[in-house]
This record gives sequence, structure tokens and C-alpha cells, in this order.
Amino acid sequence: MCKGMGHAVDVASFHLCKKMDIDAHYAFRFPSQKITNRILRKAIRAWSLLLPFEPVSEFLNDRRWGFSNVLVRLQHNQYDAVIVHDAWLLPFVFKMKGQAKVIFDAREYYPGEMEGNLLWRILDRPEKVRVCRRYMPQCDQVMTVSPGIVTRYKEDIGVESLLVRSAPKFYDAEPQIVQNNIVRMVHHGGANRDRKLENMIDMFSMLDNRFTLDFYLTGSPSYKKELQKRAVGQDRIRFLDPVPFNQILPMLQNYDIGLYLLEPTGFNTEYSLPNKFFEFIQARLMLAIGPSPDMASLLREYDCGIVSDDFKPETMARALNALTADFIMQKKRASDRAARDLCFEEEGKKIVSILNSVGIH
Repeated sequence: MCKGMGHAVDVASFHLCKKMDIDAHYAFRFPSQKITNRILRKAIRAWSLLLPFEPVSEFLNDRRWGFSNVLVRLQHNQYDAVIVHDAWLLPFVFKMKGQAKVIFDAREYYPGEMEGNLLWRILDRPEKVRVCRRYMPQCDQVMTVSPGIVTRYKEDIGVESLLVRSAPKFYDAEPQIVQNNIVRMVHHGGANRDRKLENMIDMFSMLDNRFTLDFYLTGSPSYKKELQKRAVGQDRIRFLDPVPFNQILPMLQNYDIGLYLLEPTGFNTEYSLPNKFFEFIQARLMLAIGPSPDMASLLREYDCGIVSDDFKPETMARALNALTADFIMQKKRASDRAARDLCFEEEGKKIVSILNSVGIH
């Protein structure tokens, strides 16, 4: 977007996954994943809890991510704005920004990032809270992805943030006809344990034979293997290779229902409003979700699917079994209408407004 507005763009990150239209890239050091290094990092983090002084915490963050090496390379650069995509980077940004305005794109509620992990809650959460409370109020603008997270940052950190949904670009498509004897369901995205994807597998013992489900999963290989093992004997469930990003919407168009039964295991899963929700809509699918507040509210607004009464597999199975082909087709047409609102072209207007507010035109 910034390049399209005629601005030069530099990126500081880990390695780039794909070629990007940028002017320069500055690479952070990715922490070693050797078990000895991981134990050492945890030990150092535990030690820092005994000495809760900001200089100690800042030093440890620098050692972990190699901030100082990048700071040296950036010391003579001058920027108009810096857009930050992770809370860990806020201390680095406020050291290098000079006169630049800072926009924090808070993709989740960072003090609850891995709250299901006891070790994380003990060793890492205090530092995430410190960083957010120390630096977020200094940001010129903060944006985030769901109404629930907007409210939580206001309550806990005292920061107003702007809602910018994670919607893809508008996809020009037509709803595909639903067959009477087969209903094709799909779920794609990260295989994260805190999402309890096994619930969608467990409901198949209670579903009519007309339903199928294809998974396209990235992420934890071990968790994917567990899910595949759990689905043994269910020949209506398939695990297919993930497709490239630009093929997600064409792939989804082959299905009837986008399925996401996301049992809340923490604040971020409870108030999730993920990319896949909007990708289902752009692919003109009916949605079938659990009662996740922010997803359910938007789904009901556009009437493009069903919300189960709770997160139990048997409850979702009952709701799905009651569907007819005509009903599914109605909801797919509702997604077609919603697609013109719930797209990047609309959400991008908010980003342009945010950039304009800090002097970027």
C-alpha cells in the first residue's frame, strides 16, 4: 500500500518468505532452536524476573533478537513513519525511530499471546505486559483486528485502538451450486493446539453421510499427525497439502461450507476474527462457526451462516444435520453480498486514514 502511495519502504524482520517490492531489508537474528539455547533463554528470562529493571529487560531482548546489530545499520536512516507488527519490536522501534511517527499493528492481545502455556505465563507474560504498558501509549496510532481486542487494550493498557479487520482483497466470484447428496466442508490455516481442531473431527461420528471435510493445514507437524491419527476410519475427512496464498480463494470456491469450531482456550481464541473468516466469505461459502463473540456478531449481521449454541462437537453436528441444500445456497448468496463490504478495499480505507493522520499521504 505504501509503495502504491509513492513512498520508499524498508523492512526489518526475520528472513523474507518471498520476494517483496521493497527498497531495503534489515534482518534480525532468529533465536537458535537448539534445546540448550532454549533452556538458556528461559533461565535468563527467569533471572530477569528477579531483577525487574527496564535496562536488564531491554538488554535481554537485544541479546535475543540482535536488535543492536540492526540499529547500527539504521542509525543514519530517516523515516517518516514506522509500522510495527509485533510487541517485541516496540523497544527497538523507539530506539531507531528518530522523528518518525509510530503505528502499531497489534495482530492480537499480546499479554495473552500464549496464556495456555504455564511456562510462558510465568517467564514471558510479565515482559509482554511491561512492553505493552511502556510503549503502546507512546505510539501515534494503534490498530487491531477484532472488537474484543480493541476493548481489552483499552481496559488493560489504557490505549485506544482502531479496528481494521484482516480481510483479503475483493474476489470476483459467484456462489457455486450446492448438491443434495453431498455437502463439502473445508477448514484451512495453522495447526495450533490451542485451536482444538480435533473437535471438528470428533463431530463426524454424529454427522450425516452427505458431509465431507477437507483440511489444508500449516504449522505443527506433530499436531497434524495427531489429527490425522484421530481421523483414521473417517473416510469423509481428508488432509490435503496447503496451497500458495494466491490460490486460497480459488481453492475454497470448490466447497460449500467454511467450518471453524474454535473452542476458546484463552482471550485471543475467544475473540478471534481471523483471515479465514473473511476468506470463506470472499469464496462465497456458507459459514458454520461456534459462538465466538466477534465472529458470531459479524456472521449474524450479514446472515451468511450458522452459529452453534456451544463449542461441543455434538452441538455443531446437530446444527449441520438440520441444513438443507436450499438453506446452504441462501447463505452462500448472503456471503456474496457481504463480500463487497468485508474486503481489503474497504478495510484499506481505514489504513489510508491512519497513515494520513500521521502525515503520510
